[in-house]
Amino acid sequence: MNQVYGIAFLMVINVACSYSNSIPTILLGVLGTSSAVLTAIDGYALHKKGESGLALIVTYFSSIFGQFLSIFFEMVILLSGLTYLFLAPELSALYFLGCTAIISITGDNILRVALDRNSLVSQQSSNWRMQNSFSSV
Repeated sequence: MNQVYGIAFLMVINVACSYSNSIPTILLGVLGTSSAVLTAIDGYALHKKGESGLALIVTYFSSIFGQFLSIFFEMVILLSGLTYLFLAPELSALYFLGCTAIISITGDNILRVALDRNSLVSQQSSNWRMQNSFSSV
């Protein structure tokens, strides 16, 4: 098999797996993989409101958009020879940008977030629990 066809085949399998994983996650609230955590939070809440079709359509189009985005980045790999031009200052700036993005997403207590790798997931799940407990009152 040609290398390009092999990579395309693996990409299609990945997209099919992620989309097919979202169907039971939205309809039943059961996670198939860890990548469906946010789908379970948002999609299952929509299913409980009676908007299952909307959740499935959004998941479908996001899978398609993700596929096109991955094809774009696959084209960037052809230009990956430029990565040898990155030296220590550029790599340090990229690492700092990634850490800053993660810390800014997670919330108020920056020190706790920097030290605890599970704080993002625990904060999102606690926010989800609070929203659902107040909405049922």
